[in-house]
Amino acid sequence: MNEANEQSVPVTLDGYTLAPTPVSVRNPQVAESWESRKRKLTSPVWDHFVKCTIDGIEYAFCEHCGAKYKAISKNGTRVLLKHMKKCFNKPLEEPSQTSLNFTRKDEKRKDGFGDLSCDWEFEKAHKEEDNLHSFRFNQEVSQQTLANAIVVDQYPLSMVEFVGFQNFCASLQPCFKMPSRDEIKRDIRSIHNVKKANVYEVLEKVQSRIAITSDIWTSDQRKDYLSISAHYLDESWILRKCDLRFIYVPVPCTTETLWNHLTASLSEFNVGEKISTITMANCSHSGMKDLDLKMIEGELLLDGKFVHMQCGAHIISLLAQDCLSLVEKVTEKIRETVGFWTASPSREEVFAEVASQLRIPHIKKKLCIDDTTQWHSTYSMLEASITYKEMFTRLKDINSLYTIVPSEEEWDLVSDICKKLKLLYGFAELYRGPKHVTSNNYFPMMCFVREGIAKWVTSSNETISRMAWNMFRKLEEYWNSVHIVLAIAAVLDPRYKLCLVEYFFMIIYGTKSSPEVERVRKACYQLFHKYRLRFRMNSEPVFPSHCEETDGSFQGSGDSLDGYDQFIKSETYDKRPRWSELSQYLAEPLLPRTRDFDVLGWWMENGDKYPILQLIARDFLAIPISCTTSDPAFSALGRVLPKQYRKLKPDMLETLMCTNNWLRNEMEGDSLNADSGSVCSTRDGDDSDWETQGA
Repeated sequence: MNEANEQSVPVTLDGYTLAPTPVSVRNPQVAESWESRKRKLTSPVWDHFVKCTIDGIEYAFCEHCGAKYKAISKNGTRVLLKHMKKCFNKPLEEPSQTSLNFTRKDEKRKDGFGDLSCDWEFEKAHKEEDNLHSFRFNQEVSQQTLANAIVVDQYPLSMVEFVGFQNFCASLQPCFKMPSRDEIKRDIRSIHNVKKANVYEVLEKVQSRIAITSDIWTSDQRKDYLSISAHYLDESWILRKCDLRFIYVPVPCTTETLWNHLTASLSEFNVGEKISTITMANCSHSGMKDLDLKMIEGELLLDGKFVHMQCGAHIISLLAQDCLSLVEKVTEKIRETVGFWTASPSREEVFAEVASQLRIPHIKKKLCIDDTTQWHSTYSMLEASITYKEMFTRLKDINSLYTIVPSEEEWDLVSDICKKLKLLYGFAELYRGPKHVTSNNYFPMMCFVREGIAKWVTSSNETISRMAWNMFRKLEEYWNSVHIVLAIAAVLDPRYKLCLVEYFFMIIYGTKSSPEVERVRKACYQLFHKYRLRFRMNSEPVFPSHCEETDGSFQGSGDSLDGYDQFIKSETYDKRPRWSELSQYLAEPLLPRTRDFDVLGWWMENGDKYPILQLIARDFLAIPISCTTSDPAFSALGRVLPKQYRKLKPDMLETLMCTNNWLRNEMEGDSLNADSGSVCSTRDGDDSDWETQGA
């Protein structure tokens, strides 16, 4: 057969005999036109459709289901695209196949796991062509994203076995193969190892000292775990926090056992030389002082006298529980009263009506049952109930079922206790929120608490006086271990300096305040001397290698002043009496005390003026005095493990808890660089309005 007359084999599809399309034709111009037309079929739909001519009309047939559509060029491929979206016979895409993803710009969002986009109907793509981009499914990436989600949101590992969750994932991406629980564990461990290496690398580069906190977690199975975290200021003067370990501690959980786990962890992350303070919860200060400090490498601040610190939130919680124990019986009556009048909507309506008649602002302080494990919840219930104490007697006459009404003496006692709890509540509020504030904010509040409890000891009410004396003994042990550190942090605040220390010590110590102020002053100068030696060792003058003896004549290179540089470096000049940075800093006027003052920003900007003091401020302002943040600061039970983790082995539990912290910090954008691990950051916290707080 002549090649010019060659015809393609006829095709039968869906009962139709399709007119064959010639592979080649006699007329070269027609052939050129056909080839040109063939090259225009660039839409991806033609990978799934066959274009044929029937009775002079062009049709497109789906290769998977045989559906037929008119293929008119002016109509485009919109109808064919819509068909491909709903074609059930279309085979699943291979993992390596690139797909089209249409994203609306204003709907695009980003979280810690990457870009998540909203899919829209295919016809939207023609109106938003600039948003068209390719998408390639990757099993490994999707599986790692699932592992991240399980860690960050603390889902149970058995989540991958939930049928409903499997169906949901299949509806989003049928190509995704749901991993088993063991596979998810391996993925999580892999993520943990990578992030832990990043944390080690970040801490290795930290130039400032690192403050350590450790806290005890418990489970409903009565198992104890030790969490260890690091706090420091980075080169940008951002306050960082990262978890290091989460260790199972078998019984007996003694102070010595906790200390051994702590020092082993510090050695593992190679931060022993950088330790400033160690804050431990649930450990007596007397037991901590007997621990071997030789296990910590490097020179300690203030000769290690204040390296051990107790958890401030734990102490405040103990003091609050002492207050509440005094009104335990009255609290139970008030709890039953609140429960009675909030039991049904009808009783709430009666309560609101009576409150309106007595012109009591019912909406501002709503009655609610407290959580007995959270002391601030009980305080809020008592404080709200005091507002309505006058109307409870009238409510007793309205409803005969209501019989439990506290007496006037009981109300007076509750009111007195609430005033004292308000002071503790204001201090504990500093710990609330996801991040710590800098240490300069704690000194004034701690002074207010100590002053208030000292006044309660002299109360005419013997019961309150006895309670206050027990509270004072607990607080005094804590005060002796932290007040010098907190006072130095306050001195490093240019709004306070030594003036704030003198003011509060006069209130606390009276005529004996001068020796205590002098003690803080000496500690500041001792620190300054130590840091000055370290600063000079790290910043020795650099002299040009080509320096030679000169005849004293001026040279453009400045070599004639080399002798001056040597003189400044000499011990003779160093021993001359002159003002130091610290003396100059203390002598300058105080800055105005404003709520939005950024103490970290101030020190970052004034490093050229006070380079040595800047090093001290960088170390001391990062010291936390509490191991906990947020609601655990108010808890009477401490920190409790999530229930979904109670059956996990200790190594897997540590992997989940630490990786959760590192991933969450990355989601907040607080890593030192794009690839670094865990760090959580904050600038100086909102300065509490401590002048409004009184005893």
